[in-house]
Amino acid sequence: MLTEIKSNLKEKVLKEKEVSKQKVCPKCSGELSLKKGKYGSFYGCSNFPKCRYTKQVS
Repeated sequence: MLTEIKSNLKEKVLKEKEVSKQKVCPKCSGELSLKKGKYGSFYGCSNFPKCRYTKQVS
């Protein structure tokens, strides 16, 4: 059971990373990548710190 949960979680994380690679920053056209912060997961611009755009994962 635990192995199945780990497998499902790994698949979800990999899919989320693939989706995030396709996202483009609306401010600077940089690539958005999935990040983990103290308030949860979010998409952050690859051009940080020049661009500080973030979007919370829903």
